[in-house]
Amino acid sequence: MNHDLFKQIRFRLTLLYTILMMIFLAVAMFISYYALSSMIYQVKEEQLRYVLDHPEEVLKSRDTRFLEEYEDDENEDDDDHDENEYFKEKRDNQSDLLRDQIVFLYLTQGKGSPITGKEPEPAISREIREKIQNWRPHETEYKKESIHIRGEDEVYLLMAAAPRIHDGKMEGYIYAGNDVTEIESFLTLLKWIMIALSLLFVMIAAAAGNYMAGKAMIPIKKSFQRQRQFVADASHELRTPLSVMQASLEVLQKEEENQLTPFSQQVLEDMKDETRRMTRLVQHLLTLARMDSGALEINRERFDLIPVVHNLLRKAGSLADKKRIVFHSDIADETLPVYADRERITQLLYILLDNAVKYTPEGGEVSIEIRVNNDDRGKKVLEMSVADTGIGIPEEEQSQIFKRFYRVDKARSRELGGTGLGLSIASWIVEAHRGMIQVESKPGEGSKFVVRIPLVNEKGELMN
Repeated sequence: MNHDLFKQIRFRLTLLYTILMMIFLAVAMFISYYALSSMIYQVKEEQLRYVLDHPEEVLKSRDTRFLEEYEDDENEDDDDHDENEYFKEKRDNQSDLLRDQIVFLYLTQGKGSPITGKEPEPAISREIREKIQNWRPHETEYKKESIHIRGEDEVYLLMAAAPRIHDGKMEGYIYAGNDVTEIESFLTLLKWIMIALSLLFVMIAAAAGNYMAGKAMIPIKKSFQRQRQFVADASHELRTPLSVMQASLEVLQKEEENQLTPFSQQVLEDMKDETRRMTRLVQHLLTLARMDSGALEINRERFDLIPVVHNLLRKAGSLADKKRIVFHSDIADETLPVYADRERITQLLYILLDNAVKYTPEGGEVSIEIRVNNDDRGKKVLEMSVADTGIGIPEEEQSQIFKRFYRVDKARSRELGGTGLGLSIASWIVEAHRGMIQVESKPGEGSKFVVRIPLVNEKGELMN
């Protein structure tokens, strides 16, 4: 149990470290990818914006209809022939680069019919014209479109400018675009490379985290080991003097019963109760210490459970008589042979019966039920339940009661001699027998503890 606890802690530390590393890598990858793609597309967008503002720099040949009409309009409106000279003289690297990169450049009139400025190949042209046919921007806009050409998807960055107005007359919309398929392929490849590297780093981080968590657990394990050894040694050493004290008090009470005053008798009785409580606490602590160290094992043997139950009922009856609690038993069979640890099963039932009597008020009832049923797989299961009409357990605390030293009502539990260890030991016994324990309870209506343990044969096989 202790080993499993340290394994869980180490796993949680490793998982936490790995999750933090995954978050860090995911954020870093997203920022890097977004920043790089934004920078690349920003350059492309600036090129297209420049083309929309200066389409004449891309159109170098006077045999295009668009260039001639555009230049004529400019000459008529501005009556300035410097632009024609500009077209003839400007042949710098930027213009050459733009001319090579721009896939198409369109001017559409108000009716929507295109005037070609720079036309791509026919297959692409048809697709692009469909994309821009109903696109009427009010300002400069851009978008990415995927076009299926020659069995492959190609990506184009399209940009359109608001129509030019001259003397109250709309000259038309200008559309431009270029092929960004290679950029998209590069970014996709980069994304998968970053994901692969992130996964690799996460695995390395998980291995490193597991190693560091193991190193961090070493001093904790040593400290826990020393504490556990101390509890075991102290519990073992206290058992003998407590047994002597208990026996001495019994002898003293018998020999001096007639000579003691009522007050002295009450003090003697209180001492016996406290000694019994201390003895029970020491036994529980020693059991827990053995559980943690792995020294407490389940020693299965074939025995009849019914005599064990009747013997426990007789012992618990003496405690119940003081509070006028009525016992009810529902035992289906006269004999019930089981293959289990006799001592631990006895301890389990005693803990449940002791708790039931302890937390049931005077005049209440406690019932025990023992029977064999079949589970969903048709295998035999030993079902044992102990119910009482006591104070009950709030629903929000029912999942906590099997933890060590947990007590629902601490003041009341201390008054009744509770230590918060019994149900923890009971849960371990049930789990060691591959069973399960559940509680059904409502405050003020009592509690019912149900134990289900699969029946096995001497080979450890489930019984049908």
